[in-house]
Amino acid sequence: MITEESVMRAIVDSAMARSNLKGVASIIPGLISPFIRRLLNNLAHDADGYLEVGTLAGAGVISAAYGNTGNFYAVDDFSYHAGEPLSAVSDLAGGYPWGREMQIPEAWQHHVDKVGVDPTLICMDWKAIEPAYWPQVEVLYYDAGHSFEDTFLALEELPIYTGAKLILIDDYNHGPVQDTVKAWTRPRVAEWTFPTEWNGFYLGLIDT
Repeated sequence: MITEESVMRAIVDSAMARSNLKGVASIIPGLISPFIRRLLNNLAHDADGYLEVGTLAGAGVISAAYGNTGNFYAVDDFSYHAGEPLSAVSDLAGGYPWGREMQIPEAWQHHVDKVGVDPTLICMDWKAIEPAYWPQVEVLYYDAGHSFEDTFLALEELPIYTGAKLILIDDYNHGPVQDTVKAWTRPRVAEWTFPTEWNGFYLGLIDT
């Protein structure tokens, strides 16, 4: 169960490099820092369900699912980077760790299989999913389009459709994302920001 105390515990554990992540699960290529990988893993440990909107090569949902039980979901139609080599959109300065470099979305399934986790992939534009078909979760990680319009729509609608209590947003240093959070009408119990993690990261615990 996600509470303010469980979120604080996950943050502290992540800062102290404590999590279930190990081995190959901790090096899946993606635009995500080691701290955030651990944070997703620790938050998911306490959560009743995890949903990721915008998954790219799967580093986020794999980090959340590894060593944890429960239901894990990822939503992406892979239109943004379809057909691009993974090195063009991830942290692969050291080279692809498993030989042949792959393209999006082939890499997503390969990484899931390599690590041995089993999240459910919903391969659709998230805005095309009918409200009744969204899974019910406690943690929602939004990393899809970061325009003001897209982010505001996600913040206003997805917590209602999914029942999510804790909302995570990547690229918080991007101006429109901060503007969206300020304009968000849903009351929050607590908020946390991490401006130095990749391009900024936001957590908001909704007042339910």
